[in-house]
Amino acid sequence: MKVTLRLYAGLALIGAAIAAHADGLLHVQQTIFGMDCAPCAYGVQQRLTKLPGVTKVEVSLNDGTADIGFASDSATTIPQIYDVLVQGGFTPKQAVVTVQGRIAKEGDRLKLITGDSQYELAFAHPGDSTAWQADAKVVVLGEIADPGAAGAPVLQVQKIEAAGPGATTSS
Repeated sequence: MKVTLRLYAGLALIGAAIAAHADGLLHVQQTIFGMDCAPCAYGVQQRLTKLPGVTKVEVSLNDGTADIGFASDSATTIPQIYDVLVQGGFTPKQAVVTVQGRIAKEGDRLKLITGDSQYELAFAHPGDSTAWQADAKVVVLGEIADPGAAGAPVLQVQKIEAAGPGATTSS
């Protein structure tokens, strides 16, 4: 149920942010393990608020989540969020993210490039990836199951849309 609610919230954010946002994170719903008291939740909120370009942080102790919004020029990355939480003594779990960037192709694999960051894109149906051309500007809603994994985070795509002028698909 929570993932469904996150999906709907993320879809609403995609529609609102497509034209007005530079490449990078738009929204993150981060699940956090080990946050079991009000001072813990307050500490998480304070630490995340200090990240560059963060405009909103709402922490739910009951749900074990942090809802993070970003300014259009934010350079914050998933690894930075992960590091802040680990340094605070918590374990970041899956994250539902909305991120804007450009498609890059490496063989038959797609990546999302956002400034200095990149994400490996994983599609539930592999044929879905063939609709996107290299350099297409897109907004992706998806889930990162292991934000602490080495290398580029793997973003399991739930929804992908063209963003801004010049964004094209091959279909």
